[in-house]
Amino acid sequence: MIPGILVAMLVAQPVPLANVIDRANTAMNSADFAAGLKILSTVDLRTASRHDVSQVALLRAECLLALGRGNEAEEAYAEALRANPAAELRPGSPRKLLAALERVRSRLVGTLALRAAHDGATAR
Repeated sequence: MIPGILVAMLVAQPVPLANVIDRANTAMNSADFAAGLKILSTVDLRTASRHDVSQVALLRAECLLALGRGNEAEEAYAEALRANPAAELRPGSPRKLLAALERVRSRLVGTLALRAAHDGATAR
């Protein structure tokens, strides 16, 4: 019975995000974007930090664009930007990816909240 418990504990251990990113990048560098997507889908985004959600979404978008799935890539870019409005692609990213991210960024609407310490204050 103990070996079964050990197996259950090993299966339940989350894989560190850095390992997932490395494996996805290896697949993507080999032009296996479908495998990259599959690897990235193992990340539990419900428990991930906003930074991690953004990072995974940016990589998903790259895979989706390479697979010709532009609409899904735009959704992934939007997810990345909702998690981190300042999200950026890796240095040296192709212009096509940069343009796609900026296109999505330009369409997103944000909310700006201002508070004034004095009644009647104005913002310019």
